[in-house]
Amino acid sequence: MELFCGAGGLATGFTQACAELGLRVSSEAAVDQDAGALAVYRANHETTRPTTDSVSTLVDYQVRGSRDAARFLYPPETVKEGWKELAGSVDVVLAGPPAKGIPI
Repeated sequence: MELFCGAGGLATGFTQACAELGLRVSSEAAVDQDAGALAVYRANHETTRPTTDSVSTLVDYQVRGSRDAARFLYPPETVKEGWKELAGSVDVVLAGPPAKGIPI
């Protein structure tokens, strides 16, 4: 699974590293609000669950407190249709910070 996946540069590096270790990677889900970048990601990584939804809308949760006192009010729950079966079955979550364009 990759959050803020863009066109998939991080996943490409991760997949290459895994291949060199003799491991196979299966892209189960990818999230990015840029539909064009997500289409490139899906073509290159054959992800089964791409979405342009905001990451913050994929899980229902509430947190109270801050720092060491922060606690979930109830157990987080995946709310995206077709993604609930991913809970507990994903080995790696890749996430890069959302990119911002640099004015020229």
